[in-house]
Amino acid sequence: MFAIYGSWEPLVWLVLLVGMAGLAALLFSRRRRSSRLNPQTVKDNTAAMASVFLIKPYLQLGDNPRLAAMESVELLWRAKANEHLWQVQVRVEGESQWRSPSAVTGQPADVSHLKDHVNYRVRMDKLPPGRAFEYRLLADGATAFGATGMARHGADQPFTFVAVGDLGKSPPGEMQPIAQAIHQVNPGFVAIAGDLVYERGRVSEYLEDIMPVYNADTSSAQSGAPVLRSHIVLPVAGNHDVALPNPASVRDFTRFKDLLAYFIFWSVPLNGPQKLGSPYSPVLQGDDLEAHERFLKAAGANYPTIGCYSVDWGNLHLTVLDSNAYMNWSDAELRKWVENDLATARYATWRVVMFHHPGFSSDGKHSHEQRMRLLSPVFERWAVDIVISGHNHCYERSKPLKFKPADPTVALRLLTEDCPVEGSFELDEKYDGKTETTPNGVIYFVNGAGGAKLYSHSIPENLQPFTKAYDQSEHSFTYFTVNRRRLVGVQISASGKEIDRFTIDK
Repeated sequence: MFAIYGSWEPLVWLVLLVGMAGLAALLFSRRRRSSRLNPQTVKDNTAAMASVFLIKPYLQLGDNPRLAAMESVELLWRAKANEHLWQVQVRVEGESQWRSPSAVTGQPADVSHLKDHVNYRVRMDKLPPGRAFEYRLLADGATAFGATGMARHGADQPFTFVAVGDLGKSPPGEMQPIAQAIHQVNPGFVAIAGDLVYERGRVSEYLEDIMPVYNADTSSAQSGAPVLRSHIVLPVAGNHDVALPNPASVRDFTRFKDLLAYFIFWSVPLNGPQKLGSPYSPVLQGDDLEAHERFLKAAGANYPTIGCYSVDWGNLHLTVLDSNAYMNWSDAELRKWVENDLATARYATWRVVMFHHPGFSSDGKHSHEQRMRLLSPVFERWAVDIVISGHNHCYERSKPLKFKPADPTVALRLLTEDCPVEGSFELDEKYDGKTETTPNGVIYFVNGAGGAKLYSHSIPENLQPFTKAYDQSEHSFTYFTVNRRRLVGVQISASGKEIDRFTIDK
């Protein structure tokens, strides 16, 4: 009996060891799986980590101009270098498991106010179009930040977006109520028509103004709202973003070490015509060459390329143009880029153009800055539906119009702030946006009532014949709904008042 037991003893121990190993592997596997399924199993250290961020995480589209079967979104944040091991996890609405996207990358930013900090980013991919997703940022294994977002919509999906410009300062200004109102309508994306910060487009102004207000932890008329962490923003550079209209005195890296922050903080498609060394781009002025080098390193491929770019969203194609005074839009190469971009967008149901300086405005403050009228024939040729701008601190909607410049060859004399462009108009008087909803011509908007001080001294006594709607009574933004071949726009004030409403059918 003893002999029989002894002969089986090694096999028994082997079976026991294998069984214990399998049990341990199963438990470990379940523990790992549960950590992916249940967010509470990852230690939440969000409150303690709040002070770690110089700029809290926010969403961007990245260099991703065209639609894809599965979309991607970039997550960006700024924090001190080499203090934490960063990881990002994401899960799509309806999924139970968290997954890790591409590896986190970091780019040192040694410009003033960003010293010893790194611009971190990660690409979150394999996102179904138009679907909500949740993401969380881990620092050394503990949750440091979390929010939700939405992937770009596909060509067959209805969507919404907001147009707003001239955001202002905080304090003073009305940035916070507008940010809260935008957050409440929950748009697919936000198009900002320039002058994101005041007065000189500095890094310090981003840290004081747009970032804390548009990426606030809570939503209120006093704090702002968490817009940036949950919505993709598509910006364009206004005159204050590049320290104009006084380039000789303010766009000088000797005096200000942190200029041109527009090219550091945004991540958009790199498909524009402006290249390094281009005469039509903001020049690095001042004799502090080290400051120039620090800026160029921090901006990377963004400078000066993201002055102009284009992007698809749903069945809409958006062309973003730099309208600042250094741009000569009678230049053949620049016009060719616009022509080609709009020509290749013939697949899109809607074609929208955005730049800062309006070509058509009744407001008295900047009504003579008309150089962007030079592109009107291009917009008409390629069936642009609407043009979004800012600059004048008001809201305006034009009648559908066609414009023929009297002198389409004007060039360098337009590279100033005061640049009237004469020509002939053809106005569609039938379109009213209510009963007659198919316009014959391009509709031009001024969306400059986004928070900067309203120009009460420049209210026109008489509107120009091309102006259909005008308001300077409150800060406001335009909320667009796009559903196949119908676009509806509503101008909404910070208090929730409906200022204007119109429909465009195709």
